[in-house]
Amino acid sequence: MLLAVVARPLATDDTWWHLAMGRFYASAGPWAETDPLLHTAGTRSPVPQEWLFQVALHDVQQVAGFHGLRALHA
Repeated sequence: MLLAVVARPLATDDTWWHLAMGRFYASAGPWAETDPLLHTAGTRSPVPQEWLFQVALHDVQQVAGFHGLRALHA
């Protein structure tokens, strides 16, 4: 029963955000000067709160694709 609950399709609206930021942090590092997805933040530097998680998701998607993300979710 638990596996059926956790292995359901990804039901999140922000997966694309985490994957995009993972791609960004993988290329720019966690201490980037600007955040391409937070253009309304003004001149504040971004706070990399979830950078490691986002890079890990990006790497899983690059290696195993969307099915790898589903398996990781399960």
